[in-house]
Amino acid sequence: MRVIMRDFFSSRERLTSASTSERNPSPPNLFVNGIGLFPGPDGAEKYEEFARNQNAKWARVYNTGSLAKDIWHVVRATPRPFTGRPRPTAFNGLKDPDITDCHYDTVYAYSGGTRTVVTAIRKYNLRCRKLVLISPMRVVPAATFKKELEELLKNEASEGCGVNEIEIYQSSKDELPFGRAYQAYFDTDDPWLKGKNIKIKEVPLPFPSWPWTGREAHRILFKEVSKLLMRSQ
Repeated sequence: MRVIMRDFFSSRERLTSASTSERNPSPPNLFVNGIGLFPGPDGAEKYEEFARNQNAKWARVYNTGSLAKDIWHVVRATPRPFTGRPRPTAFNGLKDPDITDCHYDTVYAYSGGTRTVVTAIRKYNLRCRKLVLISPMRVVPAATFKKELEELLKNEASEGCGVNEIEIYQSSKDELPFGRAYQAYFDTDDPWLKGKNIKIKEVPLPFPSWPWTGREAHRILFKEVSKLLMRSQ
């Protein structure tokens, strides 16, 4: 008998039958959402659809019910200056067994979830062939974040915990309040990209810059990337 404990704020599904688990292998990919995991079509439903379309296990994170608290947990998922140590919590994914000590083909992450997966690959033995970052949050200075991405690729080359390729989706219209202080944004002509297996994809959004806000652009970017990934399958 298969028993699934489904709780909206659960970080995973637990199967109580080993034989059932063998008949239903885990998806080969992983998806980690951004902050503000709320019910509804613009929250949990869009994430669930994305995970299903990408054949990905959805690790539910940043689900405190408070945006301010979620942001605090993103900061704690970031390696601290000098010590280089993040602070795992029950909400930032760094204690989630679907994220740590796992191996997937492709890992997809959006917004605050991108900070989680970059840290998890560097520090908590998350491995994947391809890393897809949608509107990445660096939190650390831009130069430091670039070094983190370089480390992921170098570790893979040396058979450590890393990735083979990185794909980044972004939009110049996507700018959260004070976003340039913590959002990652890359110049597609940046010489730093030369020789690195990192692809930067600037996503056109279906509206002019006014009257839409950068916050709305952040939300719509995820939907547009979802469409792009579906068309590419």
